[in-house]
Amino acid sequence: MLTPGYIESYRVNENSTEFTFTLLDGLKWSDGVPVTTKDVAFWYNDIFLNRKIVPTLEPTFAPGGVPLELEVVDARTFKVKFAQPYVYFLQIPAKDSTGEPSLDRPSFLFPKHYLSQFNNNYASDEELAAAAKKFNVAAWTDLWGSKGAATARWSNPELPVITARKIETPPPADTVVMVRNPYYYAVDQAGNQLPYIDRIEHRLYQDPETLNLMIARGQLDMQDRGLTLTNFTFYKENETRGGYHTVNWKDTNIWSLVPNMTVKDEVLAALFAEEKVREAFSIAVDRELIIELTQSGMAQPIQCGAGDRHAIL
Repeated sequence: MLTPGYIESYRVNENSTEFTFTLLDGLKWSDGVPVTTKDVAFWYNDIFLNRKIVPTLEPTFAPGGVPLELEVVDARTFKVKFAQPYVYFLQIPAKDSTGEPSLDRPSFLFPKHYLSQFNNNYASDEELAAAAKKFNVAAWTDLWGSKGAATARWSNPELPVITARKIETPPPADTVVMVRNPYYYAVDQAGNQLPYIDRIEHRLYQDPETLNLMIARGQLDMQDRGLTLTNFTFYKENETRGGYHTVNWKDTNIWSLVPNMTVKDEVLAALFAEEKVREAFSIAVDRELIIELTQSGMAQPIQCGAGDRHAIL
């Protein structure tokens, strides 16, 4: 199920070649500047079609090798058009629902009022050279991309974002600090603006052993990333010493065994096409044994369903 995030609504035509999106009314960047379709047009005209920034077509936005077309309807509404049906397209922006302006995770929204100073369609060669020098990179094109000095949300505190938090103290600081976005669009059911936590500090570590030592010493308030079931006993044994408690978290990570329905072997293809054969496979799988051997017994056997839920845009 797809749920609107930073858009108010979306529509898809009958053959899935045209998608219409309307941005939330009042949506703002973290610096308070309104988000409009000018930001969308900036992404399309000055970044996506700019071969100095994007040397090759983004495959997700160019099915069949034909790039999408953009039509701006008004200040909040825009249309995305493809030369061929693209029934899975909504899944692409759904998985990029944070709206992070990086080139390897495509997003429609790039803050024109800020990023145009680093774009060759707006800035002079002298201005671009000065920007490259400011960010200590070899060329202005190095300002762009997921690791770009200017466009990487993780490394540039000046970059306006629409995410829940923005970077305040970037790497390579030992403690990376993120603060809440005062203009974040999401609210809870009581109308309270999210996120609840104003400030988060991330202590960087070099290896898993260092992380485990920090945990045992009680130097972390909360941690999930980087922890594995392999060290579960270690975490439990050091709870008193570290002044923490270990929670057996409910994860949405699902291991699935799925027959290859496009296998070239004709015999296997015929078998996998039979519903009764697939049902027999499902019955034959010893889920409890797999859980015991691979998950230390801490998982739940379920039957896979078809309803993944993502926030769209």
